[in-house]
Formats: sequence, structure tokens, C-alpha cells
Amino acid sequence: MRNLEHLGTNRCYSLLHMPLGIKELTNLQILPYFPVCNKSGANIGELGNLNLLKGELKISQIENVGGLSEVKNANLKCKKDLSVLELCWSILSKRESKQEMCAYDEKVLEGLEPNPGLKELKIFNYMGKAISPSWIVNLRNVVEIVFCGCKNCEHIQLLGRLPNLRVIKLEYMASLKCFHDDHKNMIGDTNMFLSLQELHISKCPSLVSLPSNLPKLKILTLRNCNGLASLPDEIQSFKDLKELVIERCKHLCIGCEKDIGVEWPKISHIPNISINPSR
Repeated sequence: MRNLEHLGTNRCYSLLHMPLGIKELTNLQILPYFPVCNKSGANIGELGNLNLLKGELKISQIENVGGLSEVKNANLKCKKDLSVLELCWSILSKRESKQEMCAYDEKVLEGLEPNPGLKELKIFNYMGKAISPSWIVNLRNVVEIVFCGCKNCEHIQLLGRLPNLRVIKLEYMASLKCFHDDHKNMIGDTNMFLSLQELHISKCPSLVSLPSNLPKLKILTLRNCNGLASLPDEIQSFKDLKELVIERCKHLCIGCEKDIGVEWPKISHIPNISINPSR
């Protein structure tokens, strides 16, 4: 079927592998879901020549990659018509020690470099200690980033340098301490998060700080972030911020209590505020 252009695998999440030889379908344009196999099915390297793929591609079971050469052979960088890339590791998988797993996942992520024209990047259940591949600064067209279930990740770098990034969603990241560079050498740098409009953070109990420069932010939601003790002072200058939701954040819910909380003067200008300690 070398003339096949559309293989509708969307939401076929029980599918464990693609057939060997799928690399021959070089006219393929639609392939929403590709599970990686290291035994009887296609490995990730078989994506290498499928450079006409467009729209969305979800690659699952990435823990099954047989080696870094396979990752490089996937050639994601040349798939210029892909707009959404979702990279998924399995939640339950038999893998090596935690230290080896973290280091290997970081190398694999580095090798999964997408085309700079990508619009959305989603990463699930990655086990590295950092999300900081060298290519992330090249995603100048990306508008939305979703990172979920990356429980070992302690920091994310360089998101603030993406000029068109409008939405960030961070969920179930137990070790995450920060996702910006204010704490390093960029204090006072106003060229960060220039387009960010929505910031949604949930189940990140180790998070200790938020970016201090979010000039276009419209919506901020914080849920189950008990490590956050305060909001940045600069939030008073976020002129476009219209909605603030804080739920089950022990310190912030107290500090942001209307009229009496120590954080209230920072946020009193926001039109829509919802503070729910136990919702």
C-alpha cells in the first residue's frame, strides 16, 4: 500500500505496535498515533522517511526505543508539516534503575528534535530530571506546551525565550521547582514570556516560584501547589490578567484571602478571583 496517505490510528491506544515495514509508506500524510515497539513491530526509526506527515503525531511507549541511533533515525526534524507532537512514555514500565532511567530519557529527548515550525509540544511521563533539550529554543512558532506526569523533572529551561508561546500547562510534576530562569542570570530580563496568555499549573507540590515577567498573561490557575508561599510582586503590573484561580494551595489560599491576606494587595486589581482552600 505504498500510495496510502491516511492511516487513521487516532485514539487506538490499545495498539501495541505498528507493522514492520511501515517505513515504506513514504506517501503517508496522516498517522496520528505511533506506538514504539522493540520486538515484533516497528521501531521508532521507521518514522525516518515519512516526511510528508502532517497535523498531529503522538509517539507512545518511548521507553521501548532500542538505542539512540533509532531515535536519530526517526528524523522528526524533517517533518515540517507536523503541527502537534506528543511524546509519551508509559506510566508503568519495567525499566532500569532510576538514575539510569533519568539519564537515558534525557538523551532520548535530545534526539527527538522536532521541526522548528511545530505549533504544540506535549510530553507525558518523561523521567528525566530536567526538560532542557538544546533544540527547545528553536521552537519559535510553538504556541502551546503541555508537560504532564514528568515526576522526576526538577526544572524546565528556556520556555521564556519562545516568542509565540501563549499557553503553558504543567500537571502532576511532583519534583518541579521552577520552570523559568529568573533564579539564575536573568533577573530583571524583560524579554521573557512576551506572548504568554494562559498559565495552568496543577499537582506541582515542590514548585517554589513563578516567573516575575508575564506582561500578556490573562489567566492564571494554580491547583495543589503547596510549595508556593507567595506570588511575584510584579503581578500587580500584569495589566491583562483577568482571571486568577487558586485551589488547594495551602499557603496561597491563606495569603490571598480577600482584604486580610498578605498577598491580597498584589491581586486585588484582578476582576475575577476564585480562592478555594478545599475544593
